[in-house]
Amino acid sequence: MKRFGFVSTCLLAAAASAQYLETTIPLVDSGGGVRFPKALAYDPTNDRVYACGDIGNCVVIVDGATNHTLGGVTVPSGGSDILCNAGNGKLYHADFYNSSVTVIDCATNSVLATVQTGSTPRMLCLEPETDKLYCSCSGDGNVAVIDGQSDTLLTLVQVGTMPSGLCYNPHDDRIYCSNSFGGTVSVIDCSSDTVIATVQVGECPVQLCYAGSNNCIYSACIDSVTVIDGSSNAVVARIGAGSLPFALRYVARENAVYCANMSDSTVSVIDCGTNSVIATIGVGIGSSALCLDPAHNKVYCGNYDEDNVSVIDCRTNQVIQTLPAGDAPGAFVLNPTWSRVYVANDRDSTVTVYRDTTPQGLAGHERPGRIGPARNPTMVRRIEAGPPNVRIFDIHGRDLTGERTGLAPGAYFLRRQTADSRLQPAVSKVVIQH
Repeated sequence: MKRFGFVSTCLLAAAASAQYLETTIPLVDSGGGVRFPKALAYDPTNDRVYACGDIGNCVVIVDGATNHTLGGVTVPSGGSDILCNAGNGKLYHADFYNSSVTVIDCATNSVLATVQTGSTPRMLCLEPETDKLYCSCSGDGNVAVIDGQSDTLLTLVQVGTMPSGLCYNPHDDRIYCSNSFGGTVSVIDCSSDTVIATVQVGECPVQLCYAGSNNCIYSACIDSVTVIDGSSNAVVARIGAGSLPFALRYVARENAVYCANMSDSTVSVIDCGTNSVIATIGVGIGSSALCLDPAHNKVYCGNYDEDNVSVIDCRTNQVIQTLPAGDAPGAFVLNPTWSRVYVANDRDSTVTVYRDTTPQGLAGHERPGRIGPARNPTMVRRIEAGPPNVRIFDIHGRDLTGERTGLAPGAYFLRRQTADSRLQPAVSKVVIQH
């Protein structure tokens, strides 16, 4: 496997571009760390990035401003996923080998609780309405439900065989869980924490994503992407994407789902209005992870077997740059405060950091006079109901317009529409404080 050397001449040459490789952060040093990183999370309140790995009983902390490591938090075992809940200031670590979830206080980076779950916890998902955490446990076919206030296990919900991916439907207050063996998706009602439907989707579903524009859930299966209606739980479409669809990401601005196809080095763009593929983008070998930067309207695609990252302009659906990464880039997180994207490199236990210097306003597509405010975010305590032409998105690109007064602390993007369709909307970034 080829490795890229991150030398100063490479950085200088790349710096002229809008997005460039800023630095590489080792996750292992003489004091320990994590190997084979599997997930990253960003805490917008304290401006920190967290990394968990397959080997190493800790969570590594990275300062979001300086990219310097700040030590680690001891956990029971290696982790498969990590999630930050900015609303309660807690970080959750799925202890894959210990059948538990560790709860960490983000302010102090201390362990608050270790909650026993089902066997081999895999993925985490937050239900913000009642502050509950859902964790798929692949070893015994259930989803653990954890109370975000008391840090206790509420219940174990029996789903299908080898549950994996999770996603939340805020419109109907439901959690969806893909069951890799059996080809089904279990639908969990969050008010009762019971399975209300089991949907046949296709062979070996793994990743899921929710599209707010049509209230649909997209499930990546081996040979297609299955679309589930969020209200009826009926399959409304089966979309032929590329070979081995894997990672999914909804881009609200384009009303499209981007699907990374692992076996043919492409990303399929699915129009949510028609549920059809409108573009196929060539990327790198082993395309298996995606990250959305909504402020610049770009999707980053990790090419696991080519050790690089393709940057896609979502307006044109073209690769505008290919950036070097470490060995096997496989997990992303966005730091919107500093316009940085972090990718965890599985095989060399590093994190590569990219910086985007395009003025915020969506990838340089603003016309003169339409570029949003200065790069530094506006600090507010809440977002009041505003003009009808202003929409709000979270850092994953989810449209949260109807939830302005109930948003958790964190970073968000406001997009002001214009009556002139020839002009691109202006985008501003805000950070909601406690």
